[in-house]
Amino acid sequence: MTAVTAGTDPIGVVVDASTNTVYVANASGSVAVVNGRKCDARARTGCRVRPATIHVGSSPQFLALDEKTDTIYVANFGSNTVSVIDGGTCNAGTTAGCGKVRATIPVGPIPFTVAVNDVTSSIYVTNLGAHTVSVIDGKTCNATNVTGCEHRPATINVGETPGGIALNRRTNTIYVTGESSNDVSVIDGRTCNARVRSGCRQRPVHVLAGLGARGIAVNEATDTVYVANTGENSVSVIDGASCNATVHSGCGRRAAVAPVGISPRRVAVDELTNTIYVTNAGSDSVTMLNGRTCNGQVRKGCDPNRRVAGALRRAG
Repeated sequence: MTAVTAGTDPIGVVVDASTNTVYVANASGSVAVVNGRKCDARARTGCRVRPATIHVGSSPQFLALDEKTDTIYVANFGSNTVSVIDGGTCNAGTTAGCGKVRATIPVGPIPFTVAVNDVTSSIYVTNLGAHTVSVIDGKTCNATNVTGCEHRPATINVGETPGGIALNRRTNTIYVTGESSNDVSVIDGRTCNARVRSGCRQRPVHVLAGLGARGIAVNEATDTVYVANTGENSVSVIDGASCNATVHSGCGRRAAVAPVGISPRRVAVDELTNTIYVTNAGSDSVTMLNGRTCNGQVRKGCDPNRRVAGALRRAG
């Protein structure tokens, strides 16, 4: 069963479990507000109902939810902004707040992916056109407080064409892929966040991944970072225990590599079942990796005959 999104080219999706609402970014310039109670694996009555939509910026791509403030942040690829949606008044149960976004934040050129660190109330947005990450203050720019939304956020330089971002909240580390530089930037969330910016002025440690590193996900249970390498049909498996914000000793070690389908784009982790899902755009498939036998410490379930060398380096 499929659900209509009342827009074209749906790309990013995020779920608000508290309201059972599915927010879908349509590249045509809107976010669809799908009722998860009436459209899920068992209930289908609401799947064909045209959902409420909220207009955002041009060509929205990915979005993220801050559960603490019930705020949805949407990266608008075509207008170099991030839209702020109030999840408390624009959801499956009430659409009173869907008339307009709460605020619009100016960020770098071609914003793409978004991640929220609710520990530091920081929102990280990758900017493809500037090879940077914008750091938004979630305390002064959210669904109920928009006083800081007009301020241009701090930025940190990362790898070339940053197309993926993932967080490890336990180690307060932000991992950002560089699709053109074939690497992952390792940002210290303690010194580069919404309130502390001293670390944002320093170029982060980079660890080499595979060709065309794009999608990325973290399994906090095994402290493992999985990176989809679009150009070589593989996933790099990085040991997050020895390559994080404060420990860099493992950033130069050889990363295990797991072969997947053609042109892998995105990675998702189910920590409950320890399963890693990888979308393969070129082969119209999803690869599932066993996280118990293919992680930062255990590599027997990865492909032992293929390795990609990783190297710790600092850009000047």
